[in-house]
Amino acid sequence: DKASQTVVSIITSVGNMAYEMRVKGQNVLRFPYASIDDFRAKPAGLHGIPLLAPWANRLDEQAFYANGKRYPFDMQLGNVTGAIPIHGFMSRTDQWQVVEVKADGKAAWVTSRLETAKQASWMKQWPFAHTMDMTYRLQDGTLEVFTKVTNHAAEPMPVSLAAAGGSASIVQRPLRCWRKTQSSVQASSGCTARGCAPMPARSNGTDGKACAIPM
Repeated sequence: DKASQTVVSIITSVGNMAYEMRVKGQNVLRFPYASIDDFRAKPAGLHGIPLLAPWANRLDEQAFYANGKRYPFDMQLGNVTGAIPIHGFMSRTDQWQVVEVKADGKAAWVTSRLETAKQASWMKQWPFAHTMDMTYRLQDGTLEVFTKVTNHAAEPMPVSLAAAGGSASIVQRPLRCWRKTQSSVQASSGCTARGCAPMPARSNGTDGKACAIPM
């Protein structure tokens, strides 16, 4: 964004994370690495704007519940750890694929896609095939992050996503309802040089019902 002198950098090979948002030359996101190669070699902790999925925050046991059923994690796989697992297991994946890069006279945006059904270890832990489309859009000095989740499973899928920005303050968007097959949910958050905040969320599905996302 030339008018606001804002440049956003995204690394798809580490969780599709925005790791820099330079405003007049200064990075307003936390990124304590000398280079992107250093970060890629050891992407520990939460930096930049990571996506926390397929759940955000902590669970109270090594399992989750959906549709009246308990789904225990396979702790031997290593992608879920700890007595109270936190923030899912997708924040550092290299499986995102860029599907669109565009710009017009007002904004620039990039959309990447993650297909969970292709990852056997993910399906073992979270047996709901779904696709995530994530769009970073920069306009008028504001970075908006839109996340669309499409459920391909035969059963309703629980969703609780979050993004961390700036000094790792969490913007969490839990859904209190489940979507039917081939449904989708969209949520967004926005960042400026002053910080990050939730923005209006939208949901839709083939069942014609909408979900309310409490803030």
